[in-house]
Amino acid sequence: MTVYIAFGTGVTGKIIIQVLIEQAKHLDLLGHSRCVEEAISVTVRQKPELLILEDTLIDGRGIDVVQQVIGGTLTPVIIMISTNVPPPLPPDYESQGIDLWYQLPQETEQLRSTLRRISDKNDNV
Repeated sequence: MTVYIAFGTGVTGKIIIQVLIEQAKHLDLLGHSRCVEEAISVTVRQKPELLILEDTLIDGRGIDVVQQVIGGTLTPVIIMISTNVPPPLPPDYESQGIDLWYQLPQETEQLRSTLRRISDKNDNV
């Protein structure tokens, strides 16, 4: 399964990359960005199956990326990551195209479990 990640803080990026490395045989990391426009451009061009976004990027928000890439032929699984306490979870985040939302570092194990499930499911397809 192909994965693209975009994160605004080094701490979040480090956690996400650590979790992805653990699933390396199942997940193919296409690249990463810290900026909205680059994340949109790469996502549209490379069409990852999984998109992991931090809610706050250097020049915008993860939801800005989601709004530009969902629909049409692009249907990646979208995981949003928040490091804010408490997380700014909009009550309608699923209707915005976001499949899952995790608070890091508190929910690192849940993220790890989800990525394991996604990669296992992909192996069985």
